[in-house]
Amino acid sequence: MKLVRLKLGNQFRSLPADFEISFSSSELVSIDPICLVGVNGSGKSNVLEALAEIFEYLDQYFLQYVNTIPNLADFATIDQFIVEYLLPIEYSTSSWFTNAMRIGNLEFAHIKIKKLSGRAPFFSEVINGESRALEIDRSSLVSLLPSRVIGYSSGQNELLSIPFKKVNFKYYHSIREEQKGSAYVGYIHPPRLSYMSYEDNALVLLCNYIMQDEADLEEIQSKTGVVSLDSFELFISTYYRKKDSIRVTPELQRFINFLKESASEILLSSNTNNRLRFVLTPELRAKFRGQFPDAASLFNGLSWLSLLNMNGIPAKRMQELLSAPDSAYMAYRPFDFEPDFKLFTIDNILVRKAGVDAAINYKTLSDGEHQFGFIIGLMSIFRLESTLFLLDEPETHFNPKWKYTYRETFKKVSGGLKSQVLLTTHDPVLISGLNKESVIVFRKPAPNLPRSFRPDKDLKGMGVDAILMSDIFGFDTAIDFPTKLELIELRELQLKRLTNQLNEGETARYNVLYEKLKDLDYAEPLNDPMYRDFLLAKESLEIYKKPFLSQEEEVERKEVARQIMTTIQQGIQE
Repeated sequence: MKLVRLKLGNQFRSLPADFEISFSSSELVSIDPICLVGVNGSGKSNVLEALAEIFEYLDQYFLQYVNTIPNLADFATIDQFIVEYLLPIEYSTSSWFTNAMRIGNLEFAHIKIKKLSGRAPFFSEVINGESRALEIDRSSLVSLLPSRVIGYSSGQNELLSIPFKKVNFKYYHSIREEQKGSAYVGYIHPPRLSYMSYEDNALVLLCNYIMQDEADLEEIQSKTGVVSLDSFELFISTYYRKKDSIRVTPELQRFINFLKESASEILLSSNTNNRLRFVLTPELRAKFRGQFPDAASLFNGLSWLSLLNMNGIPAKRMQELLSAPDSAYMAYRPFDFEPDFKLFTIDNILVRKAGVDAAINYKTLSDGEHQFGFIIGLMSIFRLESTLFLLDEPETHFNPKWKYTYRETFKKVSGGLKSQVLLTTHDPVLISGLNKESVIVFRKPAPNLPRSFRPDKDLKGMGVDAILMSDIFGFDTAIDFPTKLELIELRELQLKRLTNQLNEGETARYNVLYEKLKDLDYAEPLNDPMYRDFLLAKESLEIYKKPFLSQEEEVERKEVARQIMTTIQQGIQE
């Protein structure tokens, strides 16, 4: 899927009512990620959070697992919104649309979802800017949502995780309630929202190295040096500690039986507890591939097992969280309550790394290697699905080279036009090489200024220094501040030297600064009188000596520069 537009009808955190952002258009669709850039507190992360809240609401509104929670599907944190996106058309749904558009080798429908306050969401198809209602029964409308919405934050952005946590609790609760009666129908499709925390690193690693081909692993292998998965252990318990625990379904029991039969070694076996060791051989890989069609299917199975861990949350606390405000989820950690009571774990992972003779523990990899394998591994697993990735600063532990090549890595593993990567960043290296259409700059609220804008020109070829000094980051210089002050002093002395006004002390200072800075900037004598006049005029301005400028000061600086050049030109003409 590809995001087109988001409009909010009511205020959401720092985003005002009627906030609107355009991501792309049906005429200009790119496989590049869309990068939201801006200072801290400018609201860029709020856009990710808003999209997560909207799709959490849509997910619970249509799917079966909310049937046991009366009225919760009618509540939306964002009660008025419009979201538009391009969705790849499946063969089974092609007859629903009258204006399929071809982009690359895929056909897309332009979907618009509008929700008014207190009303159900309304789906339509956009044709040449006009909306046409989609006359489809409610049970089928769910097919018009993206297959998955994946959230990730490298920091402590608990706000982004809230809608993912809420939907997970409702899913768990619905299974538990249905298992109490005779109406349980078996496997209930899991939520399409998944928040991936650092604890999920092992799950992503297993799905990739067991199920993916060598070509699919190339990017992860080349960057992290992890050539292969050597072995791992699974602990699985079916012990029901409390009365209201969810039970192991027949489908899940068949999966557990498959794991027990496929294990290289059974380290522990009892009626309820099993610890299984797996050595990844070609034969074991063939068994998993015979059981699961792709890495995403294995991910679903292991996620189902992970759901059992929620049995460790006390029933009273579970009920509180089901009806709790968002603030309750901000401090929530699933195992703050009973940290030793996990029914499913993946541990003792050993990997083979290039240049290392023996297998090493996966935990010994650097933070950057973990983060790269995790993020790129997620994209690789879901590349065949219509996935929306909401990534909050996903590059924090990367070295500059990895950031510089991130765009090319995305292109190789993200599934191209099927997926949308929307990320926030503060890093000029990561966004260098992007077209201006792929970058949206956020500023803090200011009178008469739009909340977001796109750069005036492509970032390709600008270089990091130029990007820092552009409107995106607002640096007045890319040189460190002490050196900048010395350069200003040197220029002032140069100008006095040209008119023989240096005293003995100033001459000595000039010689010291010249030797120190002669390889930088404008250290050579100034032979251009027009340029000298320009420097004389601007060096006298206090605004020029500041390391950072406000938005108003940037406007003032540009106007002063324009006036100086006008004066110089007038002098030449006279």
